[in-house]
Amino acid sequence: MNRHVSITRRNALKMATVGGMAGILACGTAPAYAKARIHWRMGMAWAKTSPGFTTPVLALADFVKKASGGDFEIEIFGAGEIVPPMQTFDAVIDGTIDCGHGYASYWAGKAVGLNLIMSMPFGTTAQEKNAWLQYGGGQELADKIYGRLGAKFFPCGNCGVQPMGWFRNEITSLDSLKGLKFRVTGLPAQVLKECGVTVVSLPAGELLQALQSGVIEAAEMTGPFVDQSLGIQRVAKNYYFPGWHEPEGQFDLFINARVWEKLPENYKELVKVGSYYANTVMLNEMVAKNGKALQELRSKQGVMPRQLPKDALKRFYQVTNDILGSVYEKDPLGRDVRDSLRSFLAHTAPYSELTEMMFMSTRASLAGRAQVGI
Repeated sequence: MNRHVSITRRNALKMATVGGMAGILACGTAPAYAKARIHWRMGMAWAKTSPGFTTPVLALADFVKKASGGDFEIEIFGAGEIVPPMQTFDAVIDGTIDCGHGYASYWAGKAVGLNLIMSMPFGTTAQEKNAWLQYGGGQELADKIYGRLGAKFFPCGNCGVQPMGWFRNEITSLDSLKGLKFRVTGLPAQVLKECGVTVVSLPAGELLQALQSGVIEAAEMTGPFVDQSLGIQRVAKNYYFPGWHEPEGQFDLFINARVWEKLPENYKELVKVGSYYANTVMLNEMVAKNGKALQELRSKQGVMPRQLPKDALKRFYQVTNDILGSVYEKDPLGRDVRDSLRSFLAHTAPYSELTEMMFMSTRASLAGRAQVGI
């Protein structure tokens, strides 16, 4: 039973008596029911103070509260307030909290398809991912994966295309990466490991200290706006592009399946609309703030944006396809997500490249940015 749903039935019960029914027949109107009052507790995989990451959560909570006239509230808890960050998903499934917010690949140990729900290397952009979710069957496939785990999924934030990451030293070829201690997660970690990189898993809050001490020599994160708040630029000055590994990064809202089933239909619609709205709010913030942050990193802190060597990118592409053709071939739902994304890209990518990529290349060239900002 959802302990957070309470409906006042006093008027309805009175009207259900013989006298009450007579009253209904006499006046020709149905009894008035009080609105449901909902209170959810949401856990996040990051602290409440995390810039960017909390933006979609706050947008969603604000939306459902205002749209419901204050009858639907989501109480937000940061990482560690109820459970550690990487236990957020389990806490939702076992009912400790009603819903959670994280990064889809964080839970990929439960289902490999979640890596692709988050982002497929060399795959969709954020705009293409949104289109796939709404028009390419993506929402339905995500629902199958999360549903088998006992949760309901909605997209709730996207950081857009990411840089490859921060490096203490320059990368001149694929050989420069061999043995490099690199903080990275998910499917990209598998790809880089196959390329000779020493993969290290660390939470964001430990990156600066790890770089300073030499525990790691490089790290991928999110983008200039978020990354500069961590202080990584104090140690690593080489900022490599393109973000082949995460051309977009899907954050997820996951709701306990039993809690979702008992939610009134009108409130389900609020969550659906609110999550897609919050998804866009985060992406818009990243687009608005990343450019300014990068300018500050370059002009005030000596950060150098650099381009990855072509031989490295070619190898990453080959290994990505090898893994997608082996590991994901063995997992039915993972295979379905892979095939769906590839099919969708087959007809959307050429048009994106013809229109947006050609336009951006032309715009950069005419503005004197021949190497697109690098």
